[in-house]
Amino acid sequence: MTVHDLDDAFAEEIWDRRLWCRENCEHEFTVESIWDHAEGRDTGRCFLFADQIEAALFRLTWVSG
Repeated sequence: MTVHDLDDAFAEEIWDRRLWCRENCEHEFTVESIWDHAEGRDTGRCFLFADQIEAALFRLTWVSG
């Protein structure tokens, strides 16, 4: 999922995932930008979790395949 693939829908998708984290995570989480330094552009987000179980639930909820 990248800003270039989704355009305006990207912000809504990220917001939905952040909201899910706030509502479902008791431990800390953070969201980092992923950069393609060769092309000099933002290519997505990486969600990082302090708790493995919360990370697994996030993955089951949001990551396909």
